[in-house]
Amino acid sequence: MAEVFAELPFLVPLAPPSGEHSWVLDDPEDALAVIEALPRLAGVQALEWPRGKEMRVVPADLPQLSVTVETRNAWYRLVGELRVAEGLVLELGKLIDWTSSHAGRFVPMGQGVYIALTRTLRGRLRDLAGVAEHVPDGIRVPLMATPWLDDVLAGAGVDPDAHFRQRLERLRAARETDITVPANLAAELRPYQHDGYRWAMTLAAAASAPAWPTTWAWARRCRHWRCCWRARTAARAWWWRRRRSAATGSEVRRFAPTLNVLVYDRRRSRDCPWPRRALAIC
Repeated sequence: MAEVFAELPFLVPLAPPSGEHSWVLDDPEDALAVIEALPRLAGVQALEWPRGKEMRVVPADLPQLSVTVETRNAWYRLVGELRVAEGLVLELGKLIDWTSSHAGRFVPMGQGVYIALTRTLRGRLRDLAGVAEHVPDGIRVPLMATPWLDDVLAGAGVDPDAHFRQRLERLRAARETDITVPANLAAELRPYQHDGYRWAMTLAAAASAPAWPTTWAWARRCRHWRCCWRARTAARAWWWRRRRSAATGSEVRRFAPTLNVLVYDRRRSRDCPWPRRALAIC
């Protein structure tokens, strides 16, 4: 029984006080986990089914998931399927719907057959469910989520289009780049700020837009760091259009004194010598 307890530790506290090795499992997830695990154990020679009808639990892991990625405007369209065995195929959209509405990992397929999602696969599907939107011909994910999508689909069978492949190549090259804090930044970053700087500059080097920060203070930091990054390699003025641009400009001058800061005023855009050279720094 040591092998069984090692594989199914939740059975230990459920053991009867009499010491008999018999359990009544009220939770269907626990019962299906037992059916999934027992055939793999060397000490288990056979399973008996009291009602004469066998139940099958078929495992499914990330490599069995295939996804096609197609670029459309500001979105990626994803179409895919989880192919577990002959005749056992789940469409990606339906699989995400099931994952987002059920807490377990055993997907019923009918006729006593269940697909057992590994925790890794289930976790990735839940991640997709939290970001993806349903469209008539699949699901879609915004282009700005390229780094996240690359991580979520890692290990799956991905068929990318040329645009997605190129963005991934730029991203992976940027991740290998040694990004240092500019010498002309008149501030000392805390560890979490340094990590945020590397994150923002990695996306900048990969030409991917980062997700918009959740707080105004964090948004200002991102803009300051990106200004300093641009100022390292170009002696020119960078323009942006944004609310509170005057306050942002004063803080950029404080932290990046070598940067020539010009506040762009949309109301005076006719007087601006380069009205089309505005840069949204985010």
